[in-house]
Amino acid sequence: MIETWETQARFNTKEQYWEVVAPARFKKIGQWIADLDNNDFQKRAKASKELEKLGDLAEPALKKLLASKPPVEVRRRAQMLLENLASGESKSEGLLEDAGNYQKIPSLFVEDFYAFIRKNDYYFVTQSGKLYHAPPRKEGDKSRIMKELWGDAKRPIVAVIEDADRDKVWLFAKDKNAGAKRDFYFEMKETIKAESFDPAELRPVNIEGRAKLLLEYLPLISADGKK
Repeated sequence: MIETWETQARFNTKEQYWEVVAPARFKKIGQWIADLDNNDFQKRAKASKELEKLGDLAEPALKKLLASKPPVEVRRRAQMLLENLASGESKSEGLLEDAGNYQKIPSLFVEDFYAFIRKNDYYFVTQSGKLYHAPPRKEGDKSRIMKELWGDAKRPIVAVIEDADRDKVWLFAKDKNAGAKRDFYFEMKETIKAESFDPAELRPVNIEGRAKLLLEYLPLISADGKK
């Protein structure tokens, strides 16, 4: 499963870096963890309920609590919450009000990836060079349904170029089949229209590193402004 949700960030002018602004619900996790040991039954019940609403996002705090060797009753409550998470009974139902658009997407891959948002569509380019698409959830579906758009292991995606001026993302795939002389490029869309090119005809760029490949590919998408 892939979990997604919107979040906010602010620039720390003193330290000169962007930091995530924790939603109000996350700021209360510490208090809810402490309230699992509260003498007031209502506070204990509320803490359990709120932590369960957070679903998997409460798991690290609960495991940290267990590692601290709390009293027997607190350990029992924490273990019960973790068991609910493992069984899928906790659905992070309360996260929406704080983080917006929280969702779980069944994944077709298990590897590192880059994620792209194109309007309301999600795209994933994996480390092995495959492309997956997760369009908005349709009425009646529990979540977005992911599908593979480009998955030929012999023609993996090897480069991605984002054209911010024209709001386009271009993908480049190398044909590793024996005797292949042409590679491919295409725009990141639900319907792929791949165009082939001869890599031997690319103008060499006299630099080293990953930028060399990107700069050699760049004329393919910049030569015709209509693309």
